[in-house]
Amino acid sequence: MKLLIVIYDSGIEEDIVALTKELALPGWTKAFGAQGHGGTGTKLGDPIWPGTNNTLYVGLPDERVAEVCAALEALKATFRRNPGITVFVLPLEEGTTSAANNRPPSASSNGNAQGT
Repeated sequence: MKLLIVIYDSGIEEDIVALTKELALPGWTKAFGAQGHGGTGTKLGDPIWPGTNNTLYVGLPDERVAEVCAALEALKATFRRNPGITVFVLPLEEGTTSAANNRPPSASSNGNAQGT
């Protein structure tokens, strides 16, 4: 498994949403309004350094990484001016995802049960 961290210009949010649907990604998480400095300049969301970035986190099987990265590069190429799309790929160790394991303990299982 790999974790893709995709940092992209917030102005292309609709294009990224469409791409996630087209690629049928198994799941993802986004963070909005990130500030920073990189290949397309500084983005601080103010009048001097306008714009912000969004971040997309996607856990994928190794065999899908090249496909998703290629699709992101193809999307980037559709713009006349580079909107800024950066992808980091990290190894990912999957944790427990079972809904049963993510529930808070019930009163009867945490030692604080009252007699009924």
